[in-house]
Amino acid sequence: MNAVATLSAALLLYGVVVGVQLTAPPGSRSPSVLVALPAVVALSFGPAVIVGPAAVAVGTRWAFLVQDPRRVGAALGTTAAVCVIADLACFVVRRRERTAARMGQILAVAESVQTAVLRSVPPRVGGLRAAAEYRSAAEFARIGGDLYAVVDSPFGVCGA
Repeated sequence: MNAVATLSAALLLYGVVVGVQLTAPPGSRSPSVLVALPAVVALSFGPAVIVGPAAVAVGTRWAFLVQDPRRVGAALGTTAAVCVIADLACFVVRRRERTAARMGQILAVAESVQTAVLRSVPPRVGGLRAAAEYRSAAEFARIGGDLYAVVDSPFGVCGA
């Protein structure tokens, strides 16, 4: 999900919850839905951004206590749930970022190995012009596939 869509979804969720709460009869439980804000933001952002909507969700939940002061327990529960979800979202995002960094390193090593194995084809071999282009079978892969070579042998130019 891209950043604009994620923020739009989070703002829409927040707006709907606040709108429903402001128009609902006393005792409505809609502020509890605010626990989803940090999880929605985690779809596209890191821990630094996840904390903001979590704080807004908690603050909004406590602000709604003015409408029904007897629901302190519900506000405490929502606060705990928001904190747990935000913490879990931060953990998952950090883990995803570490995994992506490791995969980037592995890909860089594989590309280096492939570059060493697949030497450039010289522009001319024997009396022939030669060229090669690497295309992976997978759409986004930058490594793998067949090897190729062009050599001038005693039997003529050979390609593989």
